[in-house]
Amino acid sequence: MIPYSISDTHITFFLNGKQHTINKSHNNFHSIVDAVALQQKDLIPDLINVKQYIARITLFSVEIDTEDNVRCYGKLVPDYLAVRILEHIERFGPDMVYVAPIIQFTEKLMNNPNLDVRDDLFEWLERGNMPIFPDGDFAAYKLVRDDFSPIHYGPYGKDQSPGTVVEMPRNQCNENRDVTCSTGLHFCSYEYLPEFNSWNSNIGSKVILLKINPEDVVAIPTDYNLSKGRCCKFYVVEEIDREKIKEEFGDRLIINWDSDDEDDDVMDAIELLNNIVDDITNIDKPLHSFGDEYTRRQLAERAIAKNNGNKTAAAKDLYIPRSTLYNWLKSTD
Repeated sequence: MIPYSISDTHITFFLNGKQHTINKSHNNFHSIVDAVALQQKDLIPDLINVKQYIARITLFSVEIDTEDNVRCYGKLVPDYLAVRILEHIERFGPDMVYVAPIIQFTEKLMNNPNLDVRDDLFEWLERGNMPIFPDGDFAAYKLVRDDFSPIHYGPYGKDQSPGTVVEMPRNQCNENRDVTCSTGLHFCSYEYLPEFNSWNSNIGSKVILLKINPEDVVAIPTDYNLSKGRCCKFYVVEEIDREKIKEEFGDRLIINWDSDDEDDDVMDAIELLNNIVDDITNIDKPLHSFGDEYTRRQLAERAIAKNNGNKTAAAKDLYIPRSTLYNWLKSTD
């Protein structure tokens, strides 16, 4: 039997040869009260010291010190991820059903040799609202051809059909996050799918769901608002219904022109913007009022300013591919 007394501010009880007083400010106060009242002796120590429990249950691979520094295999976990781990523990306590995925994700991530990936990957997951599997791997998406071959052919991953493990040597992947498109197996977040140049063509006709070990990620490019990535290995889980994705994105789908004539692109952009743009925050004139007054470069610069420097968003506002936006920025007329 556990003798105890409860007041408005704390609970006091005797357990394992020691008297404990737990204040109401303790994260697990209500759970501790329930455990004491139900005489759940084995659960109470973990509720009192969740940090100690996390260390024990992970065989001390993940530890949280008195200053709330989170370490995995002795290495400091990146601040962004450490905050989320502590929030999970504060919210769910020692219930590993809820905490295990992020803990196992952290264990795998900290085995990744690339410091930039360790810093960037969890933020990538949150920005793209991408889920984590129970074993710590994460979900991602990819656009492929009708026969499940990649849109951009290479020596690896020619078959990316469901149930297939696709991999290439890590030392042949570009780990530089400042290089947007380079060697490696590419993946993206759900929100990025309609931004593929092949989305509105017959080239990229299927969407596949990927399962990726954080240890196998080689780069999260800094461009594209942290929505794309490269890895050296992934597992193809299943095909996703592309038409349902189209319905969900609706008129947010970007338009990609096949024409190489930039003047035609300008006229198409003008026509579209006249219909959809009312005003631009912090810009003296709305884009739809430019007519012949603005050059292509000025148009591109105004769109970028409107989107706080985000070139991907600026291209979407102009309804042109990003490559065309860069060409406009280089133009003198």
